[in-house]
Amino acid sequence: MPSRRSSSTSATPRRTGAAAATPPPRGAEVPELPKEYLEKSPYEEAGCLSRWSFHFGFPLLNLGAKRPLLKSDLPKLAEEDTAANSTERIWEQWNASEGAPRQKRGRRLLKAIFRAHYWEVIASGVLTFIEGVTIVSQPVLIGPLISWIASDREMQEGYILAAALTVASFAQGIIHHKNFYLTMRWGWHARTGMTGVLHRKLLKVSSAALRGHNDAKAKHIKKKKAAMAGAASVYNLISSDTDRFDSLAPFLHFGWVSICEFIALTAFLVQRVGPAAGLGATGSLILAMALQTRIGKALGKRRRKTARLSDRRVRTTSEVIGAMATVKAYAWEAPFSSRINALRADEAGSIRRSQQMKAVNLAMQAAAPSVAGLIAFGVYVGVQGNELSAANAYATVALIAALREIVGRHFPRFIEFWPEMVAAVMRMEKFMLLPDVQAFTSVDKAKVGNELLRVDGASFYWPGSSIGAAAGAAAPEEEPLTEGAADTLALDRVTVYARRGELTMVNGAVGSGKTALLSAVLGELRCTEPGRVTVAGSLGYCPQEPWILSGSLRSNVLFNAPYDAERFERVLTACALDVDAAQLPDGVHTEIGEKGVNLSGGQKARVSLARACYAGADLVLLDDPLAAVDPEVAAHLFRACVLDWLLRDCGAAVVLVTHQEQFEPYANTVLRLAPGGATEALVSQTPQQFSAAEARQRGRAPSEEERASWSESRPRRGDAGDGDKGGDGGDGDGSGPTATTVKLVQKEERELGEVKLSTWLAYIRACGPLVFSAAFFMMALGQASLMATDYYLKVWTEADDQRDGRIIGIYGALCGVTFVLAFARTTAFFRSTLRASSALHDGALRSVLQAPLYFFAATPLGRILNRFSSDLNQTDELLAMAMYDTAAIALASAGAVILGCIVMPWLALLMPFVLYVFVRVRNFATRSMRELKRMDNIHKSPVYSSFASALAGVVPIRAYGRQDETDAQFQERLEAGARPWFWWLVANRWIGFNLDMLVSVIVAALAFLVVALRDSLDPALAGFALAYIIGLGGVFQYMVRMSALVETYMSSTERLVHYATQLPQEAVAVDGDEADVPLAQTDANGDDDADPEDGVAVDAAGVRLLDVAAAWPPRGGVKIRDLKVRYRSDLPTVLKGIDVDIPAGAKVGVCGRTGSGKSSMLLSLARLNEVEAGTIAIDGVDTGRVPLQRLRRGLAVIPQEPHLFSGTLRFNMDPFAEYTDADIEDALRTVSLGDAADGAGGDDAAAAALSLTSKIEEAGSNLSQGQRQLLSLARALLRRRRLVLLDEATAAVDFATDARIQKALREAEGFRGATCVIIAHRVRTIIDADLIIVLDDGRVAEVGPPEELRNRPGGVFAAMVKESELQHAEA
Repeated sequence: MPSRRSSSTSATPRRTGAAAATPPPRGAEVPELPKEYLEKSPYEEAGCLSRWSFHFGFPLLNLGAKRPLLKSDLPKLAEEDTAANSTERIWEQWNASEGAPRQKRGRRLLKAIFRAHYWEVIASGVLTFIEGVTIVSQPVLIGPLISWIASDREMQEGYILAAALTVASFAQGIIHHKNFYLTMRWGWHARTGMTGVLHRKLLKVSSAALRGHNDAKAKHIKKKKAAMAGAASVYNLISSDTDRFDSLAPFLHFGWVSICEFIALTAFLVQRVGPAAGLGATGSLILAMALQTRIGKALGKRRRKTARLSDRRVRTTSEVIGAMATVKAYAWEAPFSSRINALRADEAGSIRRSQQMKAVNLAMQAAAPSVAGLIAFGVYVGVQGNELSAANAYATVALIAALREIVGRHFPRFIEFWPEMVAAVMRMEKFMLLPDVQAFTSVDKAKVGNELLRVDGASFYWPGSSIGAAAGAAAPEEEPLTEGAADTLALDRVTVYARRGELTMVNGAVGSGKTALLSAVLGELRCTEPGRVTVAGSLGYCPQEPWILSGSLRSNVLFNAPYDAERFERVLTACALDVDAAQLPDGVHTEIGEKGVNLSGGQKARVSLARACYAGADLVLLDDPLAAVDPEVAAHLFRACVLDWLLRDCGAAVVLVTHQEQFEPYANTVLRLAPGGATEALVSQTPQQFSAAEARQRGRAPSEEERASWSESRPRRGDAGDGDKGGDGGDGDGSGPTATTVKLVQKEERELGEVKLSTWLAYIRACGPLVFSAAFFMMALGQASLMATDYYLKVWTEADDQRDGRIIGIYGALCGVTFVLAFARTTAFFRSTLRASSALHDGALRSVLQAPLYFFAATPLGRILNRFSSDLNQTDELLAMAMYDTAAIALASAGAVILGCIVMPWLALLMPFVLYVFVRVRNFATRSMRELKRMDNIHKSPVYSSFASALAGVVPIRAYGRQDETDAQFQERLEAGARPWFWWLVANRWIGFNLDMLVSVIVAALAFLVVALRDSLDPALAGFALAYIIGLGGVFQYMVRMSALVETYMSSTERLVHYATQLPQEAVAVDGDEADVPLAQTDANGDDDADPEDGVAVDAAGVRLLDVAAAWPPRGGVKIRDLKVRYRSDLPTVLKGIDVDIPAGAKVGVCGRTGSGKSSMLLSLARLNEVEAGTIAIDGVDTGRVPLQRLRRGLAVIPQEPHLFSGTLRFNMDPFAEYTDADIEDALRTVSLGDAADGAGGDDAAAAALSLTSKIEEAGSNLSQGQRQLLSLARALLRRRRLVLLDEATAAVDFATDARIQKALREAEGFRGATCVIIAHRVRTIIDADLIIVLDDGRVAEVGPPEELRNRPGGVFAAMVKESELQHAEA
């Protein structure tokens, strides 16, 4: 069969990054900022005038107007603005409140935040009050000015009034921007500081609490309410909840200043139209305020519910993305997409209800002044019989318009954002009150002799564990804050000790509590008698599931420890990583991806082990690191790492958890744990000398060639390397990486320049063009209705019979129309924007789920989640509100300017100049604002990724004592993100200040022209124009800034659109699509019977797709010919021409040294990597022509890493209810989970039996690694497929359980007659297979029946069998 290139993935589209900026013409001078401007804080160096006018930011804006700003262009921040300072201030205040009396939930943290920013809050409060005085003074001055126009009093009086109005306008603009600068800055300080504080607390809180448990001794948590349920809820605190400080800060003082303004304006209103009319008008506004207050409380409740729904969606999204290997192997993309979209629909429904509440608020904002005017004028004229003059009418309109700003904008914003912020703080405080790790008696190692660990009959508990509890069908959508369950026994009166230079081994059945024992020593479990536990000296920890940082191989091993070249080289050699490093493109500097995605399971285990070896700790805890490697490598690691390095050279005390009983004779102490966590036996013995056993096994030390065979001979999935040039990399001596490296974790995309038209069009299409246009049309009608209502006052003042009921009726009808249009336009607008954000979410999710696996290797999880949390939140809320404000204020401003020009034609001569300056100022500043906002968005991803990494590795971080270094690195990332935001704030204030000064010029021009030309003016029209023009103060510049903000917020939409349309995609058709395309048919033997001329479907590469039966494959025979595979098109080939036949129904064992290509071969059968050449035929059907979803549905794949989801056990076995309870229970019994559960408990919770309703925590964190692997195996059994692929599915289980599983593979109904391809490091696992395939360096080294291969002289498999037999003979 001819070779061909697979169509498993489409070509990677162009990604636009920072490097995509258009370079300046050759020879052109690139503008740069002066060095002194960058190295010193411009704010600290600026004088008073520069600080108030924000001129200190002008050089940066000027540079941004000439070319796109880069990170290196941003000047230094003032010391008070640094992230470290913000964090320390809140942290100190929180700790200072430790002994405070019990307070209402949320108040302790809220007080700590406000005390940390005491002077900023006070200063901004004073400025807000002064600004309120200037706001009140302007409408108050309009009445006397209109009265003066209608009279013949002295000109001097008119000029004094015009001058006073001008001064008030300028003062408002100056104070307003200084005030908003202060408030927004302290809101930013609070956000940044709380992000740092939450991270610092994360490094202290117990891992049990992080998984959704609570401590019985936790203070201030009524009725033992549990802490955060799952990592996503914790993650949401920094990605969403901290943003509430930014939302509230500018409006914080409007809560009380608005009341003062309201009282003052009401007094002037009463003076103008009398007590009855004035109080009637204010009464209607008070009623509106009361309604808005009630709506604000409802919004707070709705916000909390929306946050919970967001938590569920983000948590599920995080779990699915983190488990993409399993999701793709089981073809679960479409069902999980539907599940997440359903959660998004629930979230969007909650947002829609909150937007309806906002619509009522905004409608009252628009209509309340008109209704108040109707009451005031109706009482003043219709009841009291007074004559309505132009001065009284438009002075009253101006006063009520000012009240409208208070009632409709300032106070409602406070009412809206305050409850949201309080709700967020309450959630943060719950996290801050989670119990820290339990500190056991720590003794100076010099005073305790050789014994570094003693646990003397202590019992340990998982606090509030929920395993075994009935969770019900709704478990996957549990609340983020759940009721705590009773503490569950994990270890029962266990005794163990570890001495310097001695080895303590721990073994036991799956679920007996081995991992729990190490967690207990680390303080992660609650001990009722902490005095029974003593730990001396420093700790090293190698977890069962290796924690790999996104960084270089060297940085993972060092883990912030000082670099010692000799020690480093010895550790690499002991861990068999030296040859791996030599073969990587940049040696030890080669980047390994997030969670070690480009490493094999064995490599990850060895990197984690190397970290423990390099640390030089006194007490080293190793949680089964030998399970992930083959027997020969395991023997080497045991000798070189454990015996020679840790025990002999370092003199450490080592506690080793392992199922490999052959190493027990070399231990000083052996602890056997019984089911339920009780001590079965504690044996002290004289250890055998491993060197003698090794001599009998191999007769000599391993040669370089043998050791090279243990290592990776090629970069793995998504690795950083060039297949043609990678080979000699860094030599580990500290030299930097080579220049030819293909970077593994790709730089985040960043568009430059204006937001593209295609992005706008994509957003409008997502909104629905008709609905979007209708919303804007209704906005225009609403503004026209409002102006018509106010203009009708002129008609009323000129009427002969002002008490005519028809006049009052028409005015009232106009008020009603204004309210209806305001509500309709707001509802239509927000519905369209919510529709757009939901459509973008669905598109981005669909695109991510259909991306190839290498995309997830090259993209950190935090970066992906940033799209579905922060970016989506900005598109949902901030962008929608900014667009609405921009449109509404633009229409109001345009109406005011046009009206002013109609009343005062001379003003029209000034407008071209003013508009020209407005456009120039806007364009000048928005170029910088846009790039600064993009930088701000991009710098959020490293913060989120760092937080997520700490969340996953909090136990190792604490074990190694790296909390301070980890926190310092997090602060550096916070600081990097702080600079773009601060200068974005300065740019905002600069443009606002300058535009407000221009607006004040318009107010001054109109006021003085009105005075100068009073003889030719209609007083009513003059009053009408003045009332509208003074309303531009602070509003017009706000509109211009909001239009710029729309563009900056569109950068989040731009990123969502990029994910929805530009990600590389697998050639995969989801369920609904497959039914709509004609496919070529295959006959019973798998032969293509379609006519070549038929119009059958083809994939992206033009390959004709075949339609296969639902039960395909019927037999499971596999033929592989000249198979060449790579993980990404720019990476080297990892399988180099595989040719093998696998008979139907055979049990096939695949073995080989670490990195020989075993997992790559299995992945290629499901087309999870890129087939470069060759063919794979299953039952005669070329898999390259089978739609991916159908191919993967026809297989049962157990990946190397088991992935579980939060929810019930039943949900994890059968997420989409395709099987009966009886089927699932039978599968569980077959893989021995029933036996393990009956009275065994589990590493994490123990005595209760697992049932289908048992709750599984996020990522299966309340189950042992072995239990997780067994659940993954049971999934495959449940599918009853004829081709089963197992990738080290039994590595973490004991030998007895392994034997039962192998028996199940041969005899269980679900596997009987199926073709099983089994990768295993344990020779005993595959020794009874029908066929053995031995791989070496991506090629087939040996293939044949096991008896034939084990008797082949000099054979690779024969050597592996001999070694395994000798090891077990020694045991």
